[in-house]
This record gives sequence, C-alpha cells and structure tokens, in this order.
Amino acid sequence: FRVGVMVTGVSEGIHNFQLRGSVVVDSYNTSGHSQGIYVTNVKGLLVEGCVFDHNGWNKAVSGAEPTIYNHNMYIDDVSNWGTTEDVIIRDNIIANGASHGVQLRPGGIIENNLFVANSLGCFVGLAPSAIRNNVMVEPKDISPSLPRADRSCCWMIALPVTANRV
Repeated sequence: FRVGVMVTGVSEGIHNFQLRGSVVVDSYNTSGHSQGIYVTNVKGLLVEGCVFDHNGWNKAVSGAEPTIYNHNMYIDDVSNWGTTEDVIIRDNIIANGASHGVQLRPGGIIENNLFVANSLGCFVGLAPSAIRNNVMVEPKDISPSLPRADRSCCWMIALPVTANRV
C-alpha cells in the first residue's frame, strides 16, 4: 500500500477522528510519496496506542527507497481539502520510518511515544505545540546520500521558531 491509513475530510472536514490500538506497517510506493498514515482536513485527531513501523520504503523493492518525502506519519496542516487542527499523538511506537517518525505540520501534542530508528523522530510545524515524555533512540540516515544521524547533534526533534522563541 502507498498509504496505510488515509484520513481526508472534504467540505467541512472530519471531526474528532480517533485511531487507536492499530498496527500500520510496511507501506511503500515506487512512483510517489508514501506514509503509514496521511491526514488532512481533520478537526480533532487522536492517534493513540498504535504501532507504526517501516513505512515509506521497502529495501527489497526497486524504486521504493527511502526519501525525504516518505514518513511513518504525515499530518498535513493546510491542503486543498482544508485545515487540520487539535492533534494528539500519544502512547505509540513509531519506528523505522523512511524519514520522519511524525511530521506534524499543524502542531499539536506529541507525548509518551517511543521513537526508534527514524531519521528525524518528530517535526512540529506550528506553535503552540508540546512534545513531552517521549523516548527517542537509534537515529539513522535516510540513505547514504541523505544523512540525518549525525551523532553529535542527533536530529530527533525539529521545532518552529516563532518570534525568536521555540
């Protein structure tokens, strides 16, 4: 599958969507972007108690290499379909993503997750946001030509800078 779970609201969007206790693994594509979950135009999103593992790439398939555009979780902020807001990512295991474990463009709360072997554990696009009580281990490069795991800085969290504050 190119995308394991796709949640795309149309018109007024989707309200209060919850994904709980799910296992989303091995999504990949040979001709475009791939994510374990892609979300846009959702007002109130909870992803809780799930496992996202090895999404966005497949080493055994030609053309399904990891790229900077493929992630375990991609939560879009504003798209042609609308705006995503009020997001909570909690109590998940997020491992071995092609690039980001979580790309949370609209901002939100990322708490109590275990991030293992992602090139960038999590990215938060907008403030206010909270990243708390997570464990992030074993950073890796996307590929030899796209290094991310410089052990001196360990690219595990990327935050927005707004008015000279993070």
